Amino acid sequence: APVTYFGFIGGNLNQLKIEMIAANQSMSTDHKLGWHIGVGLDYAFHDQWSLRPKLNYQALTSNNPFIPANDVKLQYVSLGIGLLRSF
Repeated sequence: APVTYFGFIGGNLNQLKIEMIAANQSMSTDHKLGWHIGVGLDYAFHDQWSLRPKLNYQALTSNNPFIPANDVKLQYVSLGIGLLRSF
């Protein structure tokens, strides 16, 4: 079959860096752990080529450089597409 489906789950290490160009300043957060989960499909349109669209949800946590006692929770959904060549 030219179409296969896949799912994935994993962890990530993140750090937030904020640069204020006009003030020539930057702030960085500590490294924190996050996670992601997603689904997608692999459409083989040639013997060696396929398209791989996917939907990804990520949850990241980082300390807030503006208010030091508070954590920032970043949660977002992304949609991507890749072009793959098999060797």
